[in-house]
Amino acid sequence: MSNRTRVVSAWNDNSPTSNSRPGRAVVEWFFYGHLAIPLIAAGLTASALLVAGAGWSWRALLLSAAGANFVYQLESLGSSRREDLVNQPGRVAWRERNIGYALASLTISAAIVLSVLAISPERLVLVAVGLGAVGILYASPLLPGGTRLKRYRYAKPTMIAAAWSVGTVLLPLLVVGRSGDATAIVMLTTYRFLFLLPNALCSDLTDVVGDREAGLRTVASTLGVRVTKFASLIFASAAAVLLAAFVVVAGSGGAAGWSATPQWVAIELFGLLGTVLAIASYERLADRGMGYRWLLDGSLLWFLAHVAVLRLI
Repeated sequence: MSNRTRVVSAWNDNSPTSNSRPGRAVVEWFFYGHLAIPLIAAGLTASALLVAGAGWSWRALLLSAAGANFVYQLESLGSSRREDLVNQPGRVAWRERNIGYALASLTISAAIVLSVLAISPERLVLVAVGLGAVGILYASPLLPGGTRLKRYRYAKPTMIAAAWSVGTVLLPLLVVGRSGDATAIVMLTTYRFLFLLPNALCSDLTDVVGDREAGLRTVASTLGVRVTKFASLIFASAAAVLLAAFVVVAGSGGAAGWSATPQWVAIELFGLLGTVLAIASYERLADRGMGYRWLLDGSLLWFLAHVAVLRLI
């Protein structure tokens, strides 16, 4: 029996889901099945639509949510790597039990994306294709030696934060035709990048053991927990400063039609606070299974509040 088979079998035999714990089963579906991904994408997209004064757009929300889900489901269908068996044997076992779900989710997401792009202008299609290419390059072992970009220390968090920023700011604004104010778009995209970078960096903290064993040179596995947390706090602080600058520009009429309302600013600030809390709480939650993931991604799920506000206005 291979090491991989032993690890997965041991997890399956002792899996919380196999012991009839429905609460844990829901959590596994939420994170292992990537149910959180389209929700996070929808929340961040609603944020951009709201502050740009663009109003509700099913096309923008569906394109961002389905596009993000496509990339993550594609990555989950790839062969499990050595680091996955060490860091997250539960996720490996869950994926093997639910591969049919991943295939169905991938297919539905692809159909949604293609349907939206079929009635979209050329420049939107080009941006979407570029994002898709980056996502496939990140998720698939297409580099020499069958490696993926996630193996490179600074490439992984940078690509994740950049793709999410462009996909939830520029892409939806192109959908609704609100891409004319370059200054506001650049500021908002940069702010979102700085906001998401700490999440991308800290998500590797719980994977240090397996990443080192597999030779993955992530920021956390090479520079350590303290440096990763410090860098994350610096980026979060920079995001707060840029948020303040953006609010001034939007409030002074420097961006026609844009409005950083008190509700929008409050949701963004609570999201930043959640990120800082997640950074500071790593030592307390690192050994509690998915507890740290809950807090880390919970600061992003909070942005679903933007969807509610956008729908109500």
